[in-house]
Amino acid sequence: MLDQDMNMIRLSEMRTTGYYLLAAAILLIIII
Repeated sequence: MLDQDMNMIRLSEMRTTGYYLLAAAILLIIII
């Protein structure tokens, strides 16, 4: 159970960081 919860938290963290990277890349493309 604990391992599953940790995996879910890790997945959500990866997803949010991925969205931040996407937003940063889009902003860079717009600025350049």
